[in-house]
Amino acid sequence: MDFTRDDTKFIKGIAICLMMWYHLFAFPLRIAEENTFIPLIKIGETPFAQTIGNFGGICIALFTALSGYGIYKLSLASSNQNKNIERHIWGLYKTAWLIFLLALPLYVHIYSAFGKQIPQMFLYNFLCLQSTMNREWWYITPYAILLICFPYIKRFVERKNACLLSDFFCVLLFNAFRANVLPSLMDSGLMSEFVSTILWDNLNLAIGLLPGFAVGCIFAHYDVLASVKRRYGGKPLWIFVSVVAMLTVFYLRFKNFRQYDWLNATVFILCIDVLLNTKLMRLAGRVFIPLGRESTIMWLTHSFLCYYWAFAQRVVYFPKYSPLIFIWFVLLTYVLSRAIGFLQKNIERCFRPTGVNSTCR
Repeated sequence: MDFTRDDTKFIKGIAICLMMWYHLFAFPLRIAEENTFIPLIKIGETPFAQTIGNFGGICIALFTALSGYGIYKLSLASSNQNKNIERHIWGLYKTAWLIFLLALPLYVHIYSAFGKQIPQMFLYNFLCLQSTMNREWWYITPYAILLICFPYIKRFVERKNACLLSDFFCVLLFNAFRANVLPSLMDSGLMSEFVSTILWDNLNLAIGLLPGFAVGCIFAHYDVLASVKRRYGGKPLWIFVSVVAMLTVFYLRFKNFRQYDWLNATVFILCIDVLLNTKLMRLAGRVFIPLGRESTIMWLTHSFLCYYWAFAQRVVYFPKYSPLIFIWFVLLTYVLSRAIGFLQKNIERCFRPTGVNSTCR
């Protein structure tokens, strides 16, 4: 029993839903007063939707771990590792550039008051070196850096005398170094100028994502997810253990355990892996797998609707009640994603070399 591509898409579908709930309800100050939602349940003075939303921030760690898993598996099936990396980076950037250009007319209008700063701001955002036009795009360049570093990560995972426990221990050590030692080193006089650069901003984010990405590669190398699914998937005792573990992750993250999100995501993925063989999850797959297929474009577009365009935010929060807002928002973003995907395929078809299934003349 393998951990299939559809299983990966299933978890990506969960991750994109967590991301969308996170951005809908975890930041009430980013919602215009007239668009505020009506919570169905409150814990004290805090809407329960906001509490779940705060947990939704784990989505980034989920995507990062799954990306490490996927690129490693792909590297085993291909003899040209560098070409795979280039294809992944190019695929992400060209999708982001298309969405950027589609949104550009609105941004020219919104940011017209900035005058001479507009060209510089557009250039940095177009190159994804900054995310001032859409803060939720910060992940693009750090992810590209991780992909560039992948051959070295793969070499580490495949080193002589390696084992699962030692690899995981090395990731723990690296995370401790990143959290406790690296900041002090970078605050020293020699590095002070470098720390203020755009390069370090993106590199630092990539370093923060590296433990989760490395765990994904490690899981792929040792085939952990397939083994867990085969041995424990669908068994009542392990279903109960998985549910308890997921609730524990929720509680720990609520208690500011977020600096270990790569570990939270690891446990979360293992728990979902155990639950995949249940009837309920197979039914849920009819929703989550299609969402997982569209997750990249949904990530790149959803925050335009819920944050940056006032007219769109009014449409998003129109249903008023948090569950209805979420369902409506997912539907809106999914339809928009499919439309942009269709447009992108047709544009790419037009620019294919002559004689390669080209339909544009």
